[in-house]
Amino acid sequence: MVFFATLKFLFWEAAVLLAAMRLARAAGFRDGAGKWLGVLAIDVTVESSIAGLLSFAGWNSPILYWSFMAGLFLLGFRERPRLSALPHPRAWAFIAALTAPLLVLAFRPVEEIDSINYLHYLLDWMANRATPYTFATNYVAFWELSFLPVWIVTGVDLFFPLLALKAIAMMGAALWLVGREIGWDGQPCLLAYDPARFKVLERHPTGSVEDALTGLLETHGWRRVGADSRGCELWIFDRHQDGMARLDRLCHGAAAGPDELFVA
Repeated sequence: MVFFATLKFLFWEAAVLLAAMRLARAAGFRDGAGKWLGVLAIDVTVESSIAGLLSFAGWNSPILYWSFMAGLFLLGFRERPRLSALPHPRAWAFIAALTAPLLVLAFRPVEEIDSINYLHYLLDWMANRATPYTFATNYVAFWELSFLPVWIVTGVDLFFPLLALKAIAMMGAALWLVGREIGWDGQPCLLAYDPARFKVLERHPTGSVEDALTGLLETHGWRRVGADSRGCELWIFDRHQDGMARLDRLCHGAAAGPDELFVA
């Protein structure tokens, strides 16, 4: 059962990914982190939109999702991921190999209480007993709808951890783009930390973690530039002193505490 469910999962996700790549290219996403951020965003949007349409219409059934999968394959069958264009492919392959055991460990029943609470709503949508208007906390369940197609197509919730990785990948791509905009060239350019969060470790045999971190930063060319009312200290690397100005322009003067600005 798991073997055939895995095949169904791969077929569905491949169809959605190829269609998302086609739509991203049509929208002007060409290469780099921006392209993959667009592809993943469109991927989630396509899955959620299909699930939302069928859930509101009360037509959820595997045969309709397979029909959509065929249409998505026709839309994107000429697309190729072009993973060979990634910089340092061997390094990425090594990182993927190290990450694989963590993915295996992630395959386990849902245990987090909010997620368990949401699952029974998804079961009602799958059985066409309710629509996404019926949901906990009365907010739009767009992200949660993206899990519905895989559950209906495969008949199991085994692949939820992999689906959740899409959000992490989108966050990583977005942070990469922000770093590029503020002039980050791969070296740490901005760091903020809250000393209070390190005090719980002061009993460590090596002494005060706060003092050790402060000394380490000063030794490697970092400079303390201030602290907010909560005691959160802001450090900046001397080679990138213009990083803060560019970050301010990027955020259009948005008032964010230093502990919200972490690039490392």
